[in-house]
Amino acid sequence: QLDQMERAVLRIGAFELLHCPEMPFRVVLNECVDLSHRFGSEQGHAYINAVLDKAARSWRSDELKDA
Repeated sequence: QLDQMERAVLRIGAFELLHCPEMPFRVVLNECVDLSHRFGSEQGHAYINAVLDKAARSWRSDELKDA
């Protein structure tokens, strides 16, 4: 079961990774982790980081090659 805040942050991050290619993936990850750290559960930020990192590797593999 996922906390409501983590679910919302994951949705925001997924949307930005998929539909905002002008925003670097590292910025998306950092902002989402920061939101989760501030407003989510105690270890929610680690989960958010892992899930969005895996999504970025899949959805933005071309950008990761350049980084």
